[in-house]
Amino acid sequence: MSFNALTSPVDLNGSALRTGLINIKPFEISRTIKRFGTKFTKIVRGFEALSPARSFPEIVTQSNQAIFSLIEIPARFEADKLVELYTQNIIQAYEQDIELKESVKKIETKASATPLSDFVSFIKRRLDSYTERNLEEEAVCFLNSNFPLSFYNRFVVFNNVYLDFLNIVEKTVKYYETISSAAGDSKRRNMYISQMKKKIAPMIDQMDTTFLYYLCLKRYIRIWNCETYEDIIGGQIFLDINKVDATKLKQLVDDFEIKLSETRKQILQSPYWKPQEFNFNEEPTGRMVSEIIMMS
Repeated sequence: MSFNALTSPVDLNGSALRTGLINIKPFEISRTIKRFGTKFTKIVRGFEALSPARSFPEIVTQSNQAIFSLIEIPARFEADKLVELYTQNIIQAYEQDIELKESVKKIETKASATPLSDFVSFIKRRLDSYTERNLEEEAVCFLNSNFPLSFYNRFVVFNNVYLDFLNIVEKTVKYYETISSAAGDSKRRNMYISQMKKKIAPMIDQMDTTFLYYLCLKRYIRIWNCETYEDIIGGQIFLDINKVDATKLKQLVDDFEIKLSETRKQILQSPYWKPQEFNFNEEPTGRMVSEIIMMS
């Protein structure tokens, strides 16, 4: 699965996470089957989409509408066209991502004994596998810009925080999925799933907001460094700090850092969070420097 200038791994997996965990509800159906002359009652359990539910395209569209209502765009572009451009690109990438689509489908078909935690684990593994590539992409952006290194460190920190967030969501979902599967009746099972959603919904809301400001910052810089819609869709371009308004850039950076700080505090308060041993090679600046040296 490849990504271009408009689409990042978090674009797809982040939106899919809300679709797969929040926009669902458990169901239970009792069926009477007859075998060898004897009747048996078979209970089928699974998950189905809420009605009405926000689809993946709706979530992506609303996210892009929010982004382009928050940032100033050059007169040469139209907000509606930018929303359409980014939305179509992300949806196209999702439609081509068979593995991700199948993982969402497995929740509704209950293709495994633990469909919800399996789904989160899948998202986490995918983003974890993208970590090195994300680091490389930020290093490439630094080398093709006159922005300071510290500016790109923020994005590396965000990726690390997102993985910490997924670790906590994964453990929370596993806990509630385990106790709900052991519940003797559908009422208790529904109660446990509702409790799970109450636990993880504020976390997903907080991360979604942080991600929104992350995208606002990235898209603001790229759009002001592009002359045409084709430039936006294209690959690597030189990012000139002089082409953006310094005051507006500072405001976007401040907004992003505030939300990122709030998200980190929320993660630190979770009983599932565990501090990791400090390692220079794992610290954002150290990793960026190492990556840049390798590219030079």
